[in-house]
Amino acid sequence: MTATPEQLLRDHLSRAEASLTDLAGNRSMCSIARSGESVPAVKYAEGALSALSELRRNARRAGVLDDPDGFATLTEALRRAWKERAASMAGSGRDWTAYLSGGDDALTVLADDLPAVPGTAGPTTVGNG
Repeated sequence: MTATPEQLLRDHLSRAEASLTDLAGNRSMCSIARSGESVPAVKYAEGALSALSELRRNARRAGVLDDPDGFATLTEALRRAWKERAASMAGSGRDWTAYLSGGDDALTVLADDLPAVPGTAGPTTVGNG
């Protein structure tokens, strides 16, 4: 049985949240930011969770959580938007680069888990998509 887009997204969100929690430990993102230390691994995980959360909000608004074609199209559009953000923020520092890469990679991995949909980029490879 194939998972629905909503189930796949829920699974990816759960893993992203667990990864961020593991990396941040008992510290909040605010306390990490106030510390002034560069934490690319934490920012990467935060970017992944942020991108997937943005996708969930957009999918709910668009009503495509149970529509594989609509969800795949929305995922690809958001992935392109995260790539554009990364390009516009080039040279902004390690933490921003990690954050935006985490978001793009999370959306790419999720897109790879979705069935191929005509009119989208189709399966991609993280880092080359």
